[in-house]
Amino acid sequence: MKLENRLIDYKHKTITKDKISELIKEYSDELLFEQINNCCIKGLLEPIKSSKTNGNNKFPIHNKYKVNLPVKDYSADLSEINSLHPKLSGYLKSKPEEYVRYKNQIKLLSKWLFAKNKELERISKKERSFEIFKEEKELDNNTFWGFLNRVGINEDTLSLYNTPDYCFNDYIPAKKPNMSLLICENKDIWFNFRRLMYEKSYNSFFNIALDGVIFGNGNKVSNKSILIEYSYFLGINPSSIEYYYWGDIDREGFEIFNRVLENNKELNIKLFLPGYTKMLDLASNTKIPDSVDNRNHQLDFNKIYSLFENNYASKIKKYIEENKRIPQEIISFTILKKMAKKI
Repeated sequence: MKLENRLIDYKHKTITKDKISELIKEYSDELLFEQINNCCIKGLLEPIKSSKTNGNNKFPIHNKYKVNLPVKDYSADLSEINSLHPKLSGYLKSKPEEYVRYKNQIKLLSKWLFAKNKELERISKKERSFEIFKEEKELDNNTFWGFLNRVGINEDTLSLYNTPDYCFNDYIPAKKPNMSLLICENKDIWFNFRRLMYEKSYNSFFNIALDGVIFGNGNKVSNKSILIEYSYFLGINPSSIEYYYWGDIDREGFEIFNRVLENNKELNIKLFLPGYTKMLDLASNTKIPDSVDNRNHQLDFNKIYSLFENNYASKIKKYIEENKRIPQEIISFTILKKMAKKI
């Protein structure tokens, strides 16, 4: 790689011969000299004569150089920064390079901050992340989160909480001889069900009565016979339990459901259809991210499609064929609470 290109991202005012070698992965004095000399001719590097040279008369290289990078013109970026929400623009006026680095995310965040309701209810980090950026893991990026903290944006600003690690893998307020239990693929939605059941004693969601909620923990719930063993652990005849499954709308989510059925054939397991249809309704008004699963799938999901009404079935099929992903986090705590009640 050319030294000139590597110097663009170099943050210091001086650089050593050894650091140059490290940057361009080149340790030959002859080739190093060629690149360093080229940068000196262009004025990007200036030898610090007091640092002495490598002692090679044919290819003399100083042990240290001043870095003279051209000052970047941020005038166009500063014009955009001035139109941002005040919580962002104040900091970014003095750090336009950070605006350039996170421009797309910052614009989305600014739009959200302008529309934010002062009485906004706290929801989980992944839910808020999807709401703002249409990507539920954007706020899990430690580098980006560090930038937000430097700006002064924190959990309180975004009205979010970090979903705590769960202590148990289920929440069942009272054991009954016959029960309906919901399996949630993801932790955030499971925690929200648990929260509403515990704090509000809600036991009906999307007009389906539920006696408890189970955190499926992604693929773990699809392990061989794990649900059957769990049913016996509850001290209830497995045939007396009606299980609902709810996960992401993507290839992996539906594969998990198929494996759950295949590995627990003795159980009564259904898709939590109203949850999925609500996800599809919300997705019709927003940009849906691509799935990170790039495997060439040959699996047949026609049985799953057949469970939905035609208009929803065609939407799901289209998302799956295009390898899109609608995460459960599209159903935030606020939305779920509106679909919950006590019966």
